Amino acid sequence: MSPDILTTSEQSEFDLANTMLISGDTLSAVQMFEDFVKAFPIGPLTQKAHLFLGHGYMNISKFHLAARSYLEAYSVDEANEVASSALYNLALAFHHMGNTKEGCLTLNEVQFRYSNSDIVADAKQAAAELSCI
Repeated sequence: MSPDILTTSEQSEFDLANTMLISGDTLSAVQMFEDFVKAFPIGPLTQKAHLFLGHGYMNISKFHLAARSYLEAYSVDEANEVASSALYNLALAFHHMGNTKEGCLTLNEVQFRYSNSDIVADAKQAAAELSCI
């Protein structure tokens, strides 16, 4: 099956995991997104699933796992808005792990790679809050 073809099961599993995340049932959402990326390692929703899995990990303070998920989301396709959000959130995960220098470097990378994106304003604000030079 082509990675661009979305199955009904894939969409429904993604939607259910996303609903859990939005509703605040983070542990269930994390488990569902973990299962999702195992079941659908390549597909049209895989990149977003890694991004949202990262959000779930951040919510439960598993910053190393969040960083891995954000990096995976970024690596799937570096040229879209999911990637820019993943890179931005990777910077925040670095900060939460105590790696402010890496966080600042990553925020600079967001501003460089996605200079025409709305995420740049968030990256600049985060850089100011982290006292990045």
